[in-house]
This record gives sequence, structure tokens and C-alpha cells, in this order.
Amino acid sequence: MIYNKNNENHKNRGSGHQRSYMFKDYTAAHTYRDNVFEKFRNELHFNVVGQRRPFAGTGNIFIRNRFETIAVGEASGFQDFMFGFGMRYAIQSGYLAAMSILNGSDYSKAIQENIHPLMKASISNRLIYKPLGRYGYDKLAEIIAKGRTKENIHRLYSPQWWHPLLYPFAHIVFQENTRDPQEA
Repeated sequence: MIYNKNNENHKNRGSGHQRSYMFKDYTAAHTYRDNVFEKFRNELHFNVVGQRRPFAGTGNIFIRNRFETIAVGEASGFQDFMFGFGMRYAIQSGYLAAMSILNGSDYSKAIQENIHPLMKASISNRLIYKPLGRYGYDKLAEIIAKGRTKENIHRLYSPQWWHPLLYPFAHIVFQENTRDPQEA
């Protein structure tokens, strides 16, 4: 249950899932999780109550070029490098998988044309913002929130002319996190 402290008469009940992605310092996973819950309490005025079931695992965000079998979403490594969002890629790759099955089209080609450019843009964006740390993310959030938020987010996630120039460097910097386990 999530309880909104700002409105004592209104309770929102439901369940939620909070996930943190880390590329190092895995032993501090519980600290990171607790920090997120604390932020919900202090800044968003939400109190998370009820059973917490922590879980952990390792992941890999990679750009696979060939698919022997059709896999979608995070099972295929489709994860946003910038903020860790995966739902967009899960829905899009699910749609492309269905079209591939129904039409007999090439799933690998559809992924390369529709999802790979977005993933390469996100890893290039991360290369820019990671060295800036918290300051960079705060500034980015400030820019996105100004004016037309939807258009600003779309522009951030759309491939730009400079993404292909940065991608080779980003791939080298993040190679431990972008290695496809099937191509090892």
C-alpha cells in the first residue's frame, strides 16, 4: 500500500515495484534501495508500507545483432542505458516479435532498424551525462521539465546526428555492461 501523506482522506492502495540498476558497488544494493524509499518519503511524501521483498540479480544491457530464437524486452538485453527504463523496449520488441511471427519477417532486421538506434542513442547519452554525476542528471531533469516535457523527452531519446559519432567510444567505456553473453 502507498499512502499519500498530503491527503489524509485519500489512500491509494496497490502494489509497486522499485528497481535500481547498478554497474558497480553491488554490495551496497540495500543502501541504494533504502535511499530510494527515503526519497519517496521525504520528497514525494509517499510512505511505502507493507511487505518488502528484496531481490537482486545481475544484468547486462547489450546490443544483440542476431537472434536464433525470438526474445523480447530485458530477456534480449533491451534496456535503456540512460535511466534504465525497459518498458518501452519490451512493448516495442514484443510488437516486432508478433509481426515477425505473423508475417514471417526477419526479427533481427526489425530490431536493428527499430530498437538498436534508440539503444545506441541512450548509451551515447549516458557517456555524456555519467561524468557530470548528480549535477548533470539534475540539470537534465530541469531542462526536460521546462516547457514541453513530452517533446523534450522525445528529443533526448531520438537518435541524433552525433550519436553514431559517440557510440564507438561509449561502447568501449561500457563494454563490460554491453557484452552479449551469447557472443562471448
